[in-house]
Amino acid sequence: MLVLSLSSVAQPEYSDVERQSYRLYLDKSWDSLLCVGKQALRSGIDYFFLRSRLGAARFEKQQYIRAAYQFEQARTFNISDAWVNRLLYYSLLYSGRAGQAGTLAMTMPDPRRSEIGFRRKVLETFSLEFGYTLSNAFQKSDIGQLAGPGSVYGEQDLYGNNLYAHADFTLNVSGQVSLTLGYNYLNFKKRKIFHVTYPEAVLDSTGPTPWGYANYYSFPVTVRNPGFDYSLNQHEIHLSANWIPADGTRIIPSAHMVLVDYRSTDALHQVTERELIRMYNQSMDIYYTMAFIEEKYRFRQRDTSYVNFLVSLLVTRDFDLFTAGLSGSWSNLNGSEQAQAGLDLTWYPLGTLDFYGTTCLITFLENQDSRMIFRQMVGVKLWKWLWIEGDFLYGNLANGNLANGQVIYNNSDRIRYRAGGNLIFPLFRQMTVSLTYQFFERESTILRYSRSPGNPDAGITLQILPMKYQTNSLYLSLKYNL
Repeated sequence: MLVLSLSSVAQPEYSDVERQSYRLYLDKSWDSLLCVGKQALRSGIDYFFLRSRLGAARFEKQQYIRAAYQFEQARTFNISDAWVNRLLYYSLLYSGRAGQAGTLAMTMPDPRRSEIGFRRKVLETFSLEFGYTLSNAFQKSDIGQLAGPGSVYGEQDLYGNNLYAHADFTLNVSGQVSLTLGYNYLNFKKRKIFHVTYPEAVLDSTGPTPWGYANYYSFPVTVRNPGFDYSLNQHEIHLSANWIPADGTRIIPSAHMVLVDYRSTDALHQVTERELIRMYNQSMDIYYTMAFIEEKYRFRQRDTSYVNFLVSLLVTRDFDLFTAGLSGSWSNLNGSEQAQAGLDLTWYPLGTLDFYGTTCLITFLENQDSRMIFRQMVGVKLWKWLWIEGDFLYGNLANGNLANGQVIYNNSDRIRYRAGGNLIFPLFRQMTVSLTYQFFERESTILRYSRSPGNPDAGITLQILPMKYQTNSLYLSLKYNL
């Protein structure tokens, strides 16, 4: 009846809203209170007690994400109210925003911190992650693709299995700023394969003729298909700062350094000419010269290392049911420069962590290449101690990054798409265990140099061919909140 009486009024008065919302709050009629509050806000009536009661209604319905938003709006009218700050702290904590909850607690006086059981910690979190990736690139490779019709030279660089390890920790610098320092290690098993030909041709010439070589005689060629196995080691250091200048807003700059070292193999091409026979024809009074032209390849291995950098910035803002994020990055991976911009939207349709999803659109630029990348993640709470997430990414993310530069894909092979899932187990209040599976569809590049058969004067052309292969990755991560 109260809702009907208010709904029947085109523009409710402040006194009506205050009287009815307070009565509904005392009666714990949370659904009716939310209806009255929504209509009041649509009519332009907005004040501290209304937002506080709406926050309390959401909190009692265990919609902690929506409760946090209402309490944050209440703080725009009165930032020092102890009751609102306490419920906002628990709303942030129960909605998985421990960092923001800690930032809020740092603004409270010591007695209030003691009431909520908060104590300042310099070291906030510590995480470990381990993973292994199985690749079928070695099995998919075919020397026949390098040795196509007219091929004189071909090569392919293959990525095999890889090992991954990660560690990071977060330090509280002040009430609004925290720093996260992380380290990644990757070890790739790699293989470089070649197809080379060693053709020999006899060139027949008459000495005084102005046109030089007159005839060309082809001899059988020698073919070699060498392969070289080696390892690529990659060390990464990641540093990011989390600054919370206001309720619901985060600004996160980050920097990432990548050190790569491996043993490279190059093919060096040599052409030599040696005289075979020189004859004199008395009847024609000319000399015949027959010589061999030889083509050879030798392979050189050398230790190679280089350092790449990435800098990025992420800004997020919390709304009632959404968190919006805008990101940008610059990097110089693998001898090129990359620029990347992303827009992501996380949605909590129930106002809780029981069901949520993130949609992300990324624009990527590298030299003259521009790409669009789409990512969709959906998470569901299956049980009190178990969440499951499904993730799908479509687009070529080679030399790109995710998670504000924390994850870099500097493998030069093209990414067609990625699909996977994540199981999350909050075993204790302080510890969370995650098990992640990822499947990648990738493309390796084949370089093949060839000339038209039977036409030795034709130029050599380069063909770039794709080879599809797949990888399967499994990661185990442990995060401890101190």
